Amino acid sequence: MGVILKLDPRDPDLEAIRQAAAVLRQGGTVVFPTETVYGVGAALGSDSGIERVFRLKRRGYELPLLVHCASEVQTRRYAGDWPESARVLARAFWPGPLALVLRRSASVPDAIRAGDSVGLRVVADRVTQELIENLGEPIAGTSANLHGQAATSRFDQIRTEVVDAVDVALDVGQCGEEVASTVLDLTEDPPRVIRAGVVTVEQLEEVLRLRVAGH
Repeated sequence: MGVILKLDPRDPDLEAIRQAAAVLRQGGTVVFPTETVYGVGAALGSDSGIERVFRLKRRGYELPLLVHCASEVQTRRYAGDWPESARVLARAFWPGPLALVLRRSASVPDAIRAGDSVGLRVVADRVTQELIENLGEPIAGTSANLHGQAATSRFDQIRTEVVDAVDVALDVGQCGEEVASTVLDLTEDPPRVIRAGVVTVEQLEEVLRLRVAGH
């Protein structure tokens, strides 16, 4: 069973966050809050930690993990290109509930099963931003639920199997509004919504000034 660390989302205990970051550096796994739903993940550089995430999620390897970053600057290392559409969307929605799928750079490990592309997101949640900054690299992750079951923004509704399987879980109570982040594929023309979420097609089209293929 993992360690559960209860944190105040408005004034988080930085020592507890440093403790969680140390666990991740050693190949551990974590349940972490976002501004949408709770996630589960591992340090991007830990192949063994990433493998554990796939196993505990019971998730097929054809479904890649997202790369959760603390800043747009950090995301640039993992994108093989940075089109104007990415720049405009990042300015409008980051940090926030939008993941952009772009051509991957050589810095993206094969362990996340991303193929030729990678999903990048800058998390707005303060606790997880602090965690990533203390870790010194992004978190490769996905929602903290068993594959095929509903994600949640309430810590007390995360399945026991998930919490028990990780090394540390960061509990801030309710972190979001039960709606997932939007995933937009910028490697296609026109861009295509892979997963509908908080950011709507209409909002994306308004910012990009072009049509977006809906989910």
